Amino acid sequence: MGKQHNLNIDIINIFSNKINMKFSMDTDANIFTPLDIIDYVYAVLNCPCYINKYKELFKLDFPRIPYPEEKEQFLKLVQHGSKLRKLHLFIDIKTPANINYPVDGNHNITKIIHKQNKVYINDNQYFDNISEEIWNYSIGAYQPARTWLKYRADTELSYDDIEHYKKIIFILSQTMVIQRDINEIINV
Repeated sequence: MGKQHNLNIDIINIFSNKINMKFSMDTDANIFTPLDIIDYVYAVLNCPCYINKYKELFKLDFPRIPYPEEKEQFLKLVQHGSKLRKLHLFIDIKTPANINYPVDGNHNITKIIHKQNKVYINDNQYFDNISEEIWNYSIGAYQPARTWLKYRADTELSYDDIEHYKKIIFILSQTMVIQRDINEIINV
């Protein structure tokens, strides 16, 4: 027995009719797969205009995912959702060259301050090229750029910690770009 999905067949049929594509477990240029549906949903759930419009309803119930309007929209959202999913799971993320940590020292987080595109972890050491937009970016009430460091207050960052934080900043910057693109595709 091969792979099986647990998706509702009625939902699959609605998708299939809306986008005029066949559903299959195998990848092919003219079909859509369970992963395509996941990536589509992930794109919708990461759309700022969708989040903003339905934020009060999210507190009361599960989110309602709109069906795609047509094939091209679906395929674009699948592509963006796939990029976001891979970013958020740290799949194939390389340490970005533009996020610097230029000052050597003890790497102790004694105070966290964002000033002039720098995030200071103590009086001397900082991460460079972190915009105000990235610093203030939030997922709900969670601000990843701030909170990751805050949870490590009064500790010493290892080399791996420093590289990981750089990746977080890169992922946040790319997420914001992709979210802007998704906003242009979705009509809510």
